[in-house]
Amino acid sequence: MDYNILINGIIHQLFIQNTYMPDDDTLTILNKYFNNTSFTITAFRLTSDNDSDNYQRELSNLIPKYAKKHCSYPVWFYRTEDYNNLLLFNHNNDFNVEKYINEINVYFTDRHKCSFHWGISRTCHTLSEFIFAKKEALTCLEKSFSIKYPDIVSYNSSMTFSSADTFGFYYPEAAAAILYKAVKYNDQSVIDYILKNLSDENLVIRAINPTEMLKLHNAVTNTLMQLNPAKYNFSDNLLQLNLHIISAQKDPELYFNYLSAACHEIADKLNCNRSMRKKLPIQDIQNYILSNYNNANLNLAGTARSFNVSEGYLSSAFKETMGICFAEYLENIRIEKSCELLRSSSATIVDIAEKTGYNSVYSFRRAFKRLMHISPSDYRTRTTA
Repeated sequence: MDYNILINGIIHQLFIQNTYMPDDDTLTILNKYFNNTSFTITAFRLTSDNDSDNYQRELSNLIPKYAKKHCSYPVWFYRTEDYNNLLLFNHNNDFNVEKYINEINVYFTDRHKCSFHWGISRTCHTLSEFIFAKKEALTCLEKSFSIKYPDIVSYNSSMTFSSADTFGFYYPEAAAAILYKAVKYNDQSVIDYILKNLSDENLVIRAINPTEMLKLHNAVTNTLMQLNPAKYNFSDNLLQLNLHIISAQKDPELYFNYLSAACHEIADKLNCNRSMRKKLPIQDIQNYILSNYNNANLNLAGTARSFNVSEGYLSSAFKETMGICFAEYLENIRIEKSCELLRSSSATIVDIAEKTGYNSVYSFRRAFKRLMHISPSDYRTRTTA
């Protein structure tokens, strides 16, 4: 397999989609391919007296070629539909992206008598930050066209929007997906990371007003609701968070402290629930089967639901402990109970089949013959003679 083509395809998806989140297998490939510890995205756009689209496109194409040729670190390029150009640098901590972009800018403005505007994202250290880095670079690019900013703008927490150009709260689908997964699987560091990103963007950079703060709260709460608070006993956490937003709308930093505490507590509860499920005694499953074997609807799926575990987990745990699968164990119990009834009662074969959980007497006869190597009638004759 040509991994260069595969990587380029993945990066292409990362560049063109605003909500694309690589799956675990894709992240594994990317983490192996990105050999350096950090990456930064830059966005640029040409401004020139020559209005020819072809000229601007050709000149813009020279920059990624130049960067790939002269940069000691890997560089990828993508052009968006609205002619914004994106460069992805995968680099070590000693690489100064802003200095390098300044050098490129000086070279091209002097050589081609044109000017470029640049936006530079913050340096990222995990691929899950990619969607934010792209957005940061494009935000800075737009700001670079304002007379209040230079032609090269780097994204950082000191950048603020004026009341004239502020806009709504920031909570993209990618952020929701990361937060959902981090809380669900108790990834405390990722919870801290995503909430820090949301706090910086909404409180420091956008300085959102109380109305937008409430909208952000509702969006985050909707994400947490998807984790099933009633089932996993964290409804009280969401209720408390709803009470806090009322008192903390004018103190957003305090709200984010409450939000962080709620997310960590919910993650702990979900993790505790998983631990309890893993420690579920198989003896409880056996007792459940003994109490319900006469129910024709008893099966692996229904039992798993009753014990709040997945079918796969119950199946593997049961077989590991008992040495046989769930269905075999259930059938053994039913046949054992039918043998007791055949020996000790005068019930008909049809009645015994119903009392031991079989939908039809024919199914019962086949199962009995398969396990006992004799028909139910013959078994009764031999054991009661």
